[in-house]
Amino acid sequence: MARVKRPVTIRDLVVKTNNSNISSLGGIVAKINEIIRNPNAQASDLMTVIETDPPLCAKVLRRANSAVYALRQEVKSIRHAIVILGFNTVRELALNLKVGEVFDNGVVHKKYERRELWKHSLAVAMTAKNILQMELKAQGDDIYPVALLHDIGSIVLDEFEPDKFTEVLDIYEQDNTLMEWDIEKKIFGFDHSAVGQALLKEWKLPFDFVDAVAYHHKPFLSKVPNSKTPYILFIADYLCHNTGPQFFSYNDVHHKFEQALEKLGLEEKAIRLIAEDTWQAVYKLEEEGLLF
Repeated sequence: MARVKRPVTIRDLVVKTNNSNISSLGGIVAKINEIIRNPNAQASDLMTVIETDPPLCAKVLRRANSAVYALRQEVKSIRHAIVILGFNTVRELALNLKVGEVFDNGVVHKKYERRELWKHSLAVAMTAKNILQMELKAQGDDIYPVALLHDIGSIVLDEFEPDKFTEVLDIYEQDNTLMEWDIEKKIFGFDHSAVGQALLKEWKLPFDFVDAVAYHHKPFLSKVPNSKTPYILFIADYLCHNTGPQFFSYNDVHHKFEQALEKLGLEEKAIRLIAEDTWQAVYKLEEEGLLF
């Protein structure tokens, strides 16, 4: 009798991820997140994080030199990059380049490609930060790494269960009235948000960070009292799916989008403009070959 294959569990996926190249992402993100949350962090702290990852260091220097080409200066060190570009810019650049590494290759489908998902993730991060800064007058730094990683669970499903992940995409193509996460639950028994939650918890990222990723589709279920992050992430994700390339339809959650806006006191017209401007910035980066 043929042996029945045991269904994959979230724990299986976390273990596989930690034994893969994706695992290096957790340490870098955790360290940069500590720097973001430390008001006394210095340039030397950021330099240490970047320089301990030689491929990342090389990418940051290459991007820094592209950015300052017009100034006719050659950037030869991370310290110099921070001086020329600024601490916050280099910090976000390092995050973008490191997180972007895991969005290469993977399943290619009519409705999905990892590089397109990276453009979406970057747009969500930029939109979420801009909403916080422009509309809620907050700093916005905390939400940036959360937003970059909000769909990390999809990458894990794509990487380690490509056949089932393709099945999810096939079902959605046949009936796009279904929600992506509902199809995932039918096929896997859980969705990409739950995978992301488990993985970021394993990487020992802050609870509010993990919570926002877990509930980025259902912010009203957030376990962090009075946190705006899940709502802003949900709003930015919704807008970016409807403004840029669309993998999945979010029309069926429009009422929740309106409720989230109302909860934060945001005007839909204003934040739609933010999302549209953000996508133009992402497309410009793509044209200049600066997304990876």
